[in-house]
Amino acid sequence: MVCSMAYWVDYTFRHIDDSNISVEISTADFHPDGHLFATGTGNSALIYDIRTTVIGADFKLGGTVSSMSFSENGFWLAIALKGGTDVQIWDLRKMTQTKALEIGSKVDAVKWDYTGQYLATGGQAGISVQAYSKSTKSWSEPLRTAVSAVSTAWGDSAASLVAVDSQGVLTWLGIREG
Repeated sequence: MVCSMAYWVDYTFRHIDDSNISVEISTADFHPDGHLFATGTGNSALIYDIRTTVIGADFKLGGTVSSMSFSENGFWLAIALKGGTDVQIWDLRKMTQTKALEIGSKVDAVKWDYTGQYLATGGQAGISVQAYSKSTKSWSEPLRTAVSAVSTAWGDSAASLVAVDSQGVLTWLGIREG
């Protein structure tokens, strides 16, 4: 989709500003605080302050963004590039890429859980869940499955994960009780 005009509205849905954007937007996500809006483009991720419509950050990426997701605490932004097999983790406090998680297969979708501890990645080859440990400041992979996914969504307390594939098939992954 090519967006030549963006309309910014406040909570009463009154039109408050026009901003010309002359780049192709491939994906977008709102920051949990509601004040920042990120767009993935052909070669960067742009983060706007929606109160001022000013670009607050422009992360040069070297490829088209296929998916992005803000962590719930608002500190991190996960970015996957089209055709890429890794996920870039950007620290918004430092405005730097802090980690590149190699998934080993093409990543089409990324989604943080509510706690910001788990990051789901999805692609044609399957889903993986990457877990961050604050105490050791390290990453692990507690789940990898061959369930294809173009998009994922987390359930309550990261106890379940729903995926949809390119054919529209929904798959629910969850913790078995009992």
